[in-house]
Amino acid sequence: MQYSPFNTYPIAKLCAVPPYPVRPLKIAAIVMVYNENVFLPLWYKYYGRQLGESNLFVINHSSSDGSTNFIKTNLICLPRTEIDEIERRAFIEKFHAGLLNYYDVVLYTDCDEFIIPRPDLYSSLADYITRHLEAPIIRCAGIDVVQESFEQAPLDFSSSLLTQRPYGHLSHYSCKPLIASRPVQWSAGFHECKENSFFDSTLWLFHMKLADVEYALQRLALTRSLTWSAKAHEMGHGSSHRIDDDSLRRFIFSLQQNRKEGILDETEFYSQFQSKEKTPLMKIPPMFYTHL
Repeated sequence: MQYSPFNTYPIAKLCAVPPYPVRPLKIAAIVMVYNENVFLPLWYKYYGRQLGESNLFVINHSSSDGSTNFIKTNLICLPRTEIDEIERRAFIEKFHAGLLNYYDVVLYTDCDEFIIPRPDLYSSLADYITRHLEAPIIRCAGIDVVQESFEQAPLDFSSSLLTQRPYGHLSHYSCKPLIASRPVQWSAGFHECKENSFFDSTLWLFHMKLADVEYALQRLALTRSLTWSAKAHEMGHGSSHRIDDDSLRRFIFSLQQNRKEGILDETEFYSQFQSKEKTPLMKIPPMFYTHL
């Protein structure tokens, strides 16, 4: 079986919902980082609140900025190597599978990705996962949050991010299969998997990479300076992390120009996901604002 979004099904196709477990589920989250002094604290705070800090596993690829110093438990330190998405995927797959010997469900995200189920339907991420045990691999509705104009003030990362950046679009690229109760064979970048996955339009993933142009350019300068493996260059892995500044500005401007009035959840997410087309930039429902 190839990596493909077309072995993905709407979660509504699962009709036999098992009874809720008699004990609380054990749920873990994994992230892999290098010099993430902005988003790692936010990731740790959000998922710590949702799942408990003792269930968070931070893989530190030899950060040099002190950004992991605050973490007291489950910090795994790796030696610094060239960037190779195939090797990163293989490591995460094995680590994820190993944790499933001790946890019921394990999720993996980048540190600028925040999985938030619709607050009008679920009280927490753990509540969502508990109520969807019938789906062994769940794919999120991936929302790229975008700075709506270059004139906006820089993000204040100590305040609500979505209140400051209330626009986003559904991106097929960000609809990742990240929550799993079984081992997963991911593609490089974790955008696809070989196994069947279930897409849920009520499970939103907010990808914050483009939420602040100033930060995005700073991060791009760092990733552009890293040593990428020959295989990464050959296969085009991480190419978006090596573009020049003007290319990123033009890309963000193109997103800003494709803007539509209305609320993002008015879109039929599953058919949009299947089409691989981005939605226009639209307003994120205000019910999410207090959660990120």
